[in-house]
Amino acid sequence: MYWLTLLALLVIQEGRDVVQPDGYQILAAFLFIPAYNGSGEISPFFTPGWAMNLILIFTFSFAISLTVRASRQRLVFLSLLIMGAVGLRFVVPRNNPVLFFYTSPILLEFLAGVLIAASLSRLKDKSFTPLLAAACIICALAYLAIVSPRFWPDGARLLRTGIPAMMIFLGVICLEPQISRLSSYLGWLRTVGDSSYCIYLSHPIIMKPVVIAIMALGIDSLALNVIMGLAVFSLFGVACYTYIELPVAGKLQALLAPRARPVLAPASSGDFLK
Repeated sequence: MYWLTLLALLVIQEGRDVVQPDGYQILAAFLFIPAYNGSGEISPFFTPGWAMNLILIFTFSFAISLTVRASRQRLVFLSLLIMGAVGLRFVVPRNNPVLFFYTSPILLEFLAGVLIAASLSRLKDKSFTPLLAAACIICALAYLAIVSPRFWPDGARLLRTGIPAMMIFLGVICLEPQISRLSSYLGWLRTVGDSSYCIYLSHPIIMKPVVIAIMALGIDSLALNVIMGLAVFSLFGVACYTYIELPVAGKLQALLAPRARPVLAPASSGDFLK
């Protein structure tokens, strides 16, 4: 879906009065190679693609850690690997976008997610879990509203938004049983969740015409305009997921099935420590 989105964006931008990516920037975006864009930032010409570059290094780091057999040593190894990479940020040259990008402190947020996932087996089904969830979410909102603007409004992302993001993540994960029961009554939530990556990729492409259309309606309510925009973006993303991603993925799976190994049952988050 990411590659299809890149192709669509190249077609849409052709001939428009925008900064056009050069050949290397296009190739780097398709191959997930960090590179400088036309604005001098280390980001693909299609900005949401930066997440794909990070997912690649996350997956690579996780795969390396699986070579360690003992569970706790595996977690220690992954922690040292990521912290070591981030530590190199102080010595790698900024004019090397690959090294500079892959030593980003954002990797520490990935590590925090792994540590939270590894702790889930001890947190689930505990009587204090809903209270812990509420405390995490309330503290995160207070942190965003009070601590970040006061102490580091222009500081590092990890301090400004990374810490509250981790607290919100932990809080929501603790509420997973309750959310699962809710989704059984609101099936459309699961559909939107399954389509979330398509929504993320597709919304920048239709943002301008959607904003123009909403403004043309002349509705003064900002809240209503935002709700309408979110609804359109979500519906478009769900349509892309249903009529593009799923059929393409199905055909690829059928094409590769004769060579594919048997698919194992999905692993739980606690399996990393087993």
